[in-house]
Amino acid sequence: ETGFLYRLVFSRTTETSRQFQVNPLFSYFRDETLDETRYSVLLSLYSFHEARGKGTHTLFYFIHF
Repeated sequence: ETGFLYRLVFSRTTETSRQFQVNPLFSYFRDETLDETRYSVLLSLYSFHEARGKGTHTLFYFIHF
């Protein structure tokens, strides 16, 4: 686990997951056991969530495509 300036830049790696953040601009999370990936850009104005091969995009918190 590595952090800089109180989690402004944050990175964590375990045996089954990886997390990286540049707050508030970008966030990434990957969990191999659940086959799940999540990332978001610009305070979650755009986000992507994929689980077991199915992905969902979200724009402006409520527009899903």
